[in-house]
Amino acid sequence: MKKVRAIVSLEEEDKAWLDRESARRGVSMAELIRIALRTLRRKPTLDKPSFEKQLMSTKGLWTKGDGLAYQQSIRDEW
Repeated sequence: MKKVRAIVSLEEEDKAWLDRESARRGVSMAELIRIALRTLRRKPTLDKPSFEKQLMSTKGLWTKGDGLAYQQSIRDEW
């Protein structure tokens, strides 16, 4: 696979960590960055789940009767 050069600016502490970690692993800093990018690309998206998925994942958790009636009773305390 063809490699393309990229220039990035890093915080000093991140660069120092990259230097230490690449030395510990015995790979170049560039290779360590490529490993990190490949790892991130394999992970599922970090986006928030859709509202519908959140609703489905919490469906049935409330077991104390009518949830709306409960909310109204709590608000009446205000």
